[in-house]
Amino acid sequence: MDFLIKTGKMGFWLLLPIVLISNTRTSDNRLLDDPFVEDGSYVVKAKEISDLTISGKAVFKKSALLKGQKKKFSRIEINLGPSKNGIQHTMGLVLFKQADGSNNPVGHYNVSQKTLGFSPVGEGVFGFADVGTLGELPFYTEHGTVYVSKEENGLLSGTLNLVMRNFRGKAIKITGSFRARNEN
Repeated sequence: MDFLIKTGKMGFWLLLPIVLISNTRTSDNRLLDDPFVEDGSYVVKAKEISDLTISGKAVFKKSALLKGQKKKFSRIEINLGPSKNGIQHTMGLVLFKQADGSNNPVGHYNVSQKTLGFSPVGEGVFGFADVGTLGELPFYTEHGTVYVSKEENGLLSGTLNLVMRNFRGKAIKITGSFRARNEN
């Protein structure tokens, strides 16, 4: 009997880490931070552009509150600079969030037609990409999400999962992580 009690306690301690690890949620911010993304940079994948990952410099800038239709919005511009592996491109994201006084950018930003223009009428993200190897036409966000997981020490961290399309109908899917440095 003593043996069963001792092995029961030992079994508990062996199973506890497995239960704790298997119970983690993907919404946990620590799991979303890509350890391979350096401060002030990004790493994305877009198979339509290259079989390689695309990486480069990432900066962000917060703007003063914008007034939409009866609501105030904060604006964050994220610029993803030229690739370190020689793929010529420019890419940018503009995030709009209804001002709540906290100025906290953490959250999901979904692509929305309401974010087009200078005076947004809703929360969301608008993005564009100009990729030299894919022709002269720029790509604009069609659908997807940008998730900002945290802002601390002058860095804005997050992930993106976007589909962009040009005016001829060609689409690219961009997924990856960023850790943009504050440019204000």
